[in-house]
Formats: sequence, structure tokens, C-alpha cells
Amino acid sequence: MMKYFVLINCLFLSFYVAMAQKSGDYVVLVHLHPSFPGDTIYGEVLLKNTSNCNVKIKLPNGKSATYDAPKVKYFKSNQDFYASIPYLDANVFAKRIQEGAIDLYFFDCKVQYLVVGGGAVGGAIGGVLGAMSSSALPRHFLKLKNQCDYIEIPHSSKKIKKIMEPIFADDKELYDKLMSKEFKEDQLTDLIKTYNSKMIK
Repeated sequence: MMKYFVLINCLFLSFYVAMAQKSGDYVVLVHLHPSFPGDTIYGEVLLKNTSNCNVKIKLPNGKSATYDAPKVKYFKSNQDFYASIPYLDANVFAKRIQEGAIDLYFFDCKVQYLVVGGGAVGGAIGGVLGAMSSSALPRHFLKLKNQCDYIEIPHSSKKIKKIMEPIFADDKELYDKLMSKEFKEDQLTDLIKTYNSKMIK
């Protein structure tokens, strides 16, 4: 009798995990050894508002586990992808807004609370530490393909040009737009989008 009970529990657990994976949302944790992939936890991630810098996951067995942002590598919510990126003295969740040879991320300090709700895996994903709230500003980050580090993009056009100049050096059209006097930070997304589209061809 006990064997049948265990078997039924295993079947239910497998079913719930399969349903969670099918939703497409997931959270990937940082492995203790940087060269190893971290554990992947599946669930339904919902964007909400500002809160703590942690991840709370409700497991299929009803229990919950909470992880600090530095222990989270990245997660996917619906069609949106967020990375846990070092910023100031903590980690923040920045949304990927361009994907390709250059991945561009945007951290919005006004939107930093995510709820993993419903389904087999639930809980909460948070963002900025309270101590950071007075000093954190919206910020872009970029990550070059096949590189691990995230590059923080300053708000100064002059400093942005210094970072992006070697990347666009072989593309005269983009290079000229970058180095023009009219260039501003809000044009960076379109430049990277154009660059990524060229790299596909």
C-alpha cells in the first residue's frame, strides 16, 4: 500500500513540475562554482512593484525557499528576460531590452518587485535593497556575446562614447552617429538594435 502511495505522489509531483516548465517562466540560480550551470526553478513570474532584494519560491510540495539576489543568475517572466546585475553595493534585476551580439539591459528602480504565483511553483522575486532606494537611478547595462561581465552605462554622452567607440569602430555609419554632437543616451537602444541586426546578416 505504501508503495502505491509513494508512486502516486511521485506522479503528481512530476505532473506539477511538467506544467510549471510548460509555462515558460523560470529562475536560474548561481552555482557555487562559476563555471557550472545553476539550478533552474520553474514557475509563473508576475511583475508588480518595489520590494526586497530576494527570490522566494514556493515548491510543488508546498514549502518555500528564499534566495538573495546575488544568488540569482537570471529569470524569465512571460517573454521578458531579467538578469541579476551588480549595481552600487548590491544586485538588481535589469530587463533585457535588446538581444544579439550586444545584449542591452535596463534597470528601472521604480519597478523592482516580481511575484512568482500560481501553478506548481510560486513565491516572490524582489529587487533593490532599502538602503539603495535613495541613491539608485535607472541605468543601462550591456553584455557582449560570449562574455560574462556586465558593463554599466553612464548617463554622460561623453562617457558612453568612450565605452561604445571600440565596439562600433568597424561600422562607419554607427560610429558616426555615436560620435556626433547630437548623440544622447536615449539613442543607444536604436544603435545597438541596428548593430545586432547587421551582425545577423
